[in-house]
Amino acid sequence: MGDLLDTSWSAIRPANVFPEPLLRNPIPRAKPAAPPGEDKFDPRNYIREVTFFLNSAPSAGLAPFQQACRQFSYPAVASAKKQEMDPGVLHRFLLDLKDSKPALLHFAGADLTRYPALPELLDLLATLPFPKKHHLLLRNHQTGIIPLLSRQARSALALYVTFPSHPTLLNQFLDSVPEAGARKKAEIHFVVSNPEELQMSLELIQICDLKSYFFHPFYTGSNDSFLKEQVFVSREEIYASHPTQRQVFSRLSVNENDFGKFWIKPSGEVFANLNDRRTGNITTDSVARLVLTELESGKSWSRIRNRVSPCRDCLYHFLCPPISSLELFCKRFNFCTVYPDAARS
Repeated sequence: MGDLLDTSWSAIRPANVFPEPLLRNPIPRAKPAAPPGEDKFDPRNYIREVTFFLNSAPSAGLAPFQQACRQFSYPAVASAKKQEMDPGVLHRFLLDLKDSKPALLHFAGADLTRYPALPELLDLLATLPFPKKHHLLLRNHQTGIIPLLSRQARSALALYVTFPSHPTLLNQFLDSVPEAGARKKAEIHFVVSNPEELQMSLELIQICDLKSYFFHPFYTGSNDSFLKEQVFVSREEIYASHPTQRQVFSRLSVNENDFGKFWIKPSGEVFANLNDRRTGNITTDSVARLVLTELESGKSWSRIRNRVSPCRDCLYHFLCPPISSLELFCKRFNFCTVYPDAARS
């Protein structure tokens, strides 16, 4: 940060004060308290998104994507045996969440359509002032449930495509969405782990005339070359990113990917990032308690690049995007060609 001034402007070196970011809801360094003359600290202002995994499946049934949810927003979570979120506990937590500022609620699961209390849940959601997004796996979705999900006010659909897959299945999903507007806005997420799957995704996009689609690189443990080709960034790409001053300050203060987000497993366990230790459990903890725990002792929301290696020693960490779940899962923070041979830490 600085200015370019002609030397004739001043006989001595001019001072340039580095600006400090002003955060509306900063992460407290100590137990949160209201500053004199200001409103009382309200932890409910910190909630941005909450993801509910309504059911899980044994690892064998999710192969080879048992760990995908720790890399990106994959709907299915694995457990030792099939689990379902207690409807009563979920109901109480949603009512507790009702007093928070509007947050995006995600509903996912190994098979969302098989959650027994789904009809009752949809009735409850219709009374809540939150936008909703329902996450489904293409390989086990049921077309009959799609109209119920898509007709909800302020709701969206997200479908995850893994390979092998066929255009017929994807078209069946799209045809089951009753309204043309909702069909165009339905998100299609492709999970890709090699060049062949990436190419198949591109072909499906063209064949099905998709308008809203996303790619999620999936790390298998043996496809490092694919990640380096598709995910790693170069100096030139960092230069071209042009983050705003506001983005730079944000990345120096919080992790934009995780801040304000919670992930809740069917058991009720709550995580700010599924790669970190749990924050609490909705069976015993309120929304306010979960937020305070993460602010006081958590590390997900406050994980920034100048605190990890090798990023802390890199000039570009001011410009790079926030640390991602994929980096945490791979235990490597330099998904770039700036420090290509740096050791993982």
